[in-house]
Amino acid sequence: MSQYSDFRENVSRAKVATIRAQDLTGKVFEKTADDLLARAFQHETDHLNGKLYISHISALKRDLIKRKNSQAGQSRRMVEELVIGNLVIG
Repeated sequence: MSQYSDFRENVSRAKVATIRAQDLTGKVFEKTADDLLARAFQHETDHLNGKLYISHISALKRDLIKRKNSQAGQSRRMVEELVIGNLVIG
C-alpha cells in the first residue's frame, strides 16, 4: 500500500494506450486499449518503471501532501504511544 494512500489527486492519462509484451513462449505481441483498460496499462507500466503516483503531480501539491503525510504520521505515532502506554499501565 502506498504511503500516500490517504491522498487523492487526478492523474492525466492518455485515452488510448498500446503495450508491447511477450507471451509465455517469448513471442512479442501488441495490445491497444482505450478508456479504463488504457488507464490500467499506464498505471501498471508506471509500477514496472518504478514511477510513483506522487511523481505525477505538481511539486507544490507534492510538498503539501508530504507535509500532511508527515503530520499524520506524527499523530499516529502519538496515538500508538498512548495506547501502548495504557496497555502497559493497565
